[in-house]
Amino acid sequence: MTCGKTKVDLNQGRINQRVPLKRVVQVMGGRMVGEKKYPNRNGYTLQIIMANPRQFSEVQLMEEDVYLSNFNQMFLLGKFDPEYFEETLNAFPMSRLFRFKFPQKSSSAP
Repeated sequence: MTCGKTKVDLNQGRINQRVPLKRVVQVMGGRMVGEKKYPNRNGYTLQIIMANPRQFSEVQLMEEDVYLSNFNQMFLLGKFDPEYFEETLNAFPMSRLFRFKFPQKSSSAP
């Protein structure tokens, strides 16, 4: 894959033959639709936002902390715990709304 003057080797998990990738993630409609992991212990995540199955709309290169952030996991990847969150609006990529589910109080408590 080529982006401007940058070459990404999706088979080897390298950018310009030297910068390691940890994973490549594909996102469409606010849901992760594909993921490829590489054996690199350290590396970046290449996150590809797809407009449709054949067209990219964005390519994001991020460090692990950003990939694991709540914003990225919930808003961009659509990964959340349904025990604690309910998605009430998905107008990806413009907006997304979640409702926090408060734990139910036990009726056996005094």
